[in-house]
Amino acid sequence: MDKNAVRLLLVVLAAAAGASAQTEWSKYAGNPVFEPGGPGAWDRNGAGIVSVIHDQGLYKAWYAGLDDSAGRIGYATSPDGVSWTRHATPVLNLGDPGAWDDSQVDHACVLLVDGLYRMWYSGDDGASSRIGYATSADGIVWERHPANPVMGLGATGSWEESEVFHPSVIFDGQTYHMWYNGYGQNAQRTGYATSSDGISWARHPANPVLPLGPDGSFDDYMLALMAALRKDGLFHLWYTAGDGTVEDTKYFRVGYAVSPNGVSWTKHNANPVLNTGPVGSWDSLGVVTSCVLFDSAAGVFRMWYGGWAGDKISTGYATADLLTFAEGTDRSPLPDRLVLQQNYPNPCNPRTTIGFELPTRSRVTLRVFSVLGREVAALLDEERGPGHGMLEFDVSTLASGLYVYRLTAGSSVLSKAMIVLK
Repeated sequence: MDKNAVRLLLVVLAAAAGASAQTEWSKYAGNPVFEPGGPGAWDRNGAGIVSVIHDQGLYKAWYAGLDDSAGRIGYATSPDGVSWTRHATPVLNLGDPGAWDDSQVDHACVLLVDGLYRMWYSGDDGASSRIGYATSADGIVWERHPANPVMGLGATGSWEESEVFHPSVIFDGQTYHMWYNGYGQNAQRTGYATSSDGISWARHPANPVLPLGPDGSFDDYMLALMAALRKDGLFHLWYTAGDGTVEDTKYFRVGYAVSPNGVSWTKHNANPVLNTGPVGSWDSLGVVTSCVLFDSAAGVFRMWYGGWAGDKISTGYATADLLTFAEGTDRSPLPDRLVLQQNYPNPCNPRTTIGFELPTRSRVTLRVFSVLGREVAALLDEERGPGHGMLEFDVSTLASGLYVYRLTAGSSVLSKAMIVLK
């Protein structure tokens, strides 16, 4: 498999049902729902949906298309997420000759913020990949940012010295959060960065934030494309991983993890939650994901994923019930001590998340005080068993300044400071 095909595979695939784990996702019976174009088409060798938004009753998708030599970004729409109508031509083409993205543009993540479509995408000049940014009034005609690439390579010798690609971005109303893949030191892993404008990014000092799994696990070889969303005070991440058992494809499958702050992740105990299809199926040799939405009206998660069976790459569709999906997502070992985590983000406005860990059953209180000692909020006062907990705190009614939040569990007390900045 050549470099472009491998890259598009990493941009496009994902599926359902591990042999040793309970199935979390249900594949659509009519899969694949989106296939490559016909002979001579610009997307004849691959069509993988990588980003979807639901706007005014319409699903709008951007997909990675592949011909015989390069990948480009296309656009399609659907009333139901299953029946798609594609735009005739790529909406994001290769950069000009000599540009940083003149060889390949593939994975894209699109958000609609303040009436403007915003895209972060992987670009390649034939030597390395970096991340660019573009904007559009209609999702079809895009203008690249003059400061591109907005995410360059890491320092020589770093975990991201050779490649920076596969952005997955969410916006919480104040901050853009990006998870991305970096390659360096003979491994591909996942990092995290934040931005106030989507252009100037600050990498987290703890990068890479998602490590490879232990030897023998499904994610011990490579971490690739991911889909991120925020729900119920948590960051949720579906990530593609390879275990190196099959040459070229590396047997890509999909895992799931949750985090209170985007940095410290707990992987699902039953990973992988998405697996390749049966022998002979359209997605039997590799699956990856980069697009998950939560439909609050229906109470289900919706995923568009790609599959590969040795020739062309197509896109499938799957759903996961909210209650079934939530089972078993946090069965990590019980804490051995009382822990109060730093709130995130900090400084914060209008919301922040506070996590904690209890080693034994205790009466637990969590209160917030001004620097003068006046109680301004009582977040928790109840009996709790051992385990991990987290709360989302709305600070919009507080004035800017320094506050202290205090966790009491039995006779133990822990405190940390947080900053509200408006």
